[in-house]
Amino acid sequence: MMRFSFLLIALLFASNLWAQSNVEAWSLAKCLQYARQNNRQLQQLALQTQSAVVNERQSRQDRLPNANAGLSSGTNLGRSIDPTTNTFSTQAIGAIQANLSSSVTLYNGGLLKNTIAQRGMELELAQLQTDETANNLTLSIIAAYLQILLGESQVSVIDQQIAMTQTQRERVTKLIEAGVLPAGDILDIDAQIASDNLSRVNGTNSVAAALLNLRQLLAYYEQPFGIEHPNYPEPNEADLYSRNPENTYQKALTTQPGLKTSMLQTQIARQQLKIAACNKLPVVSLNLNVSSNYSSLMQRLASELPTGLAQAPLITASGESIFSPTFSFEKTPLFTQIADNLGALVGVNVSIPIFNRNRVKNSLSLAEIGIQNSQLNEKIVQERLRQNIEQAYLDARAALTRYQSTKANIDALQKALQHTEKRYNLGMLNSLDYVNARNRLASAELNLQSAKYDYFFD
Repeated sequence: MMRFSFLLIALLFASNLWAQSNVEAWSLAKCLQYARQNNRQLQQLALQTQSAVVNERQSRQDRLPNANAGLSSGTNLGRSIDPTTNTFSTQAIGAIQANLSSSVTLYNGGLLKNTIAQRGMELELAQLQTDETANNLTLSIIAAYLQILLGESQVSVIDQQIAMTQTQRERVTKLIEAGVLPAGDILDIDAQIASDNLSRVNGTNSVAAALLNLRQLLAYYEQPFGIEHPNYPEPNEADLYSRNPENTYQKALTTQPGLKTSMLQTQIARQQLKIAACNKLPVVSLNLNVSSNYSSLMQRLASELPTGLAQAPLITASGESIFSPTFSFEKTPLFTQIADNLGALVGVNVSIPIFNRNRVKNSLSLAEIGIQNSQLNEKIVQERLRQNIEQAYLDARAALTRYQSTKANIDALQKALQHTEKRYNLGMLNSLDYVNARNRLASAELNLQSAKYDYFFD
């Protein structure tokens, strides 16, 4: 029964290895590239950058003149004024009015200029925020990648331990059958095998959880995938000392997008103060308005020649009778009226702010508060950056010393295990002593892998 269990475990382990061998292994570089191309948050930030481009372009185009056209048509009923003759009429009047207006700002206290500068800063800010988010995503993916590396390394060490313990069990079985060792020694070995199998199950579950975390960070759900195991060199002190925290911090001040973002936000806050101050100055604009109209009552002479004489004469002061000629009239055509009634107005408009409920004063106060808040945030980001660099250096140094001491410990434990195994085979030690020696070596090997990855990923 026991041999059947071991055979089943071996078959399951082999099938798992076969499945993993058919899964594509992703490198860290491929994970980062895929995330940058498919992350939803980065895609949203790309759209925000496009919006910032449009806003910046619009701020420049606001310096151009505007142009608007208007057309109205209606019928006046009852007593009303004919818009073409300015006379009263009781007839229904069909009227059309058309106008074209344009204006351009000549001076507004530098508002347009400062707004253009601010929109340019906001465009740069949108790009930096994209870089900052991508940088944070990179760190999250590296952390998830590290967890998988550590988990799979631990499973690998446990597999080696299971294989060695199984080999030892076969030796113990032969020694028991030969009467060299008591039958009870096999129980400690079986207990260790069961413990190793449980450790492997837990390790496999941890790897699966880490893979799921990486898959969710990548938003990739198509096919199962694994990761590559890069062959990192051994940690060394020379490499560590080249990562001087102060030099790293000074370099990061000019390269980290998070710090650039906070600095640019301070510049935008200062620019907002300039824009608020522009509202205290007058605004000068040049205006043009062209208009014309049409009336259904407008008439013109049908002919320059008279069509006859008036039926009743006109009596002059001297008593003479004069018959005046009569003329025929017709409706004036639409486009003729439009051309005849065409008029234009060109003017300059000056708007001087006198009192606006202290809106300008309050906006200046808010802008100054915004500057102070941005400056504080900039210092907070700088301090956090320095703290992270110093902590990363300290962690790397701790990982280096842990790696060096663990490596020396492994050499000693391997020699101790060989000596223990010889004494155990000679019946000088019990199986529990051998199991403890194996566990100490396995634990040291796990710590060695952990220290190595911690060093390179800090």
